[in-house]
Amino acid sequence: MMKYFDIFCGPEAVDAAGAFGWDGVCVVGDFNSDYAKFAAKAHRGNALTGVVLTGNISRDAKRALDLADLVFVDGRSEEAAREASESWDVDLIVNPELNVERDMIHQLTSGLDDVMAAFMAERGIGYCVNFGNILHSTGLRRVRLLGRIRQNIRLASKYSVPVVLSCGATSKLDMRSPHDITSLGLMIGLNRHDSLKAVSSNAEQYIRRAADRSSQDVIFRGLKVKSWGQQGQKPKRRHGWY
Repeated sequence: MMKYFDIFCGPEAVDAAGAFGWDGVCVVGDFNSDYAKFAAKAHRGNALTGVVLTGNISRDAKRALDLADLVFVDGRSEEAAREASESWDVDLIVNPELNVERDMIHQLTSGLDDVMAAFMAERGIGYCVNFGNILHSTGLRRVRLLGRIRQNIRLASKYSVPVVLSCGATSKLDMRSPHDITSLGLMIGLNRHDSLKAVSSNAEQYIRRAADRSSQDVIFRGLKVKSWGQQGQKPKRRHGWY
């Protein structure tokens, strides 16, 4: 049976996730906010926690992994998105389509480019589409936003970057079901198979990554200790290993 995961939602929406049909969620908060408060809310709902970084990615990603299960980078700044694409400690980039700094008269800037996408594929970094941005936009702004997302979807497909669709809900009113989000995927250029993957197996791989990071027995991807013998377990380093 297919399971559905929303890995980018606010603490006020986590309680409603199960009623909407989500099997698991990741509650995110800004790295500079009161992390302990939203983490406590997430843990009460048996959810994962994620930290959203906006700058100084190389420094803050390592610190964030000591706090949270997953590391997101808000890519609306070109500098942040580019730095994130080169980091082995970042899990997903979100909001790159909100970068409008370099828009030209006849061409939109999607926030990602071929070089970033190639780096993301190499490092297993996903592209997270935040449905909340679409929900809270109207008119020409929404049309342009959808166009940027479609550009990023094509880039992700070209370089085999995992695409994850998420509600991005900051309240219960913003929460949508996995089937609603899958329909969104069809609207932004994914076929039905890839749209379903974007709310199931693609999202689940990052949940597994978080579990592997926390496991004392997983040294790095593909290498797991079956028995430590007499030497005992070694200290686990959560960053820079995957």
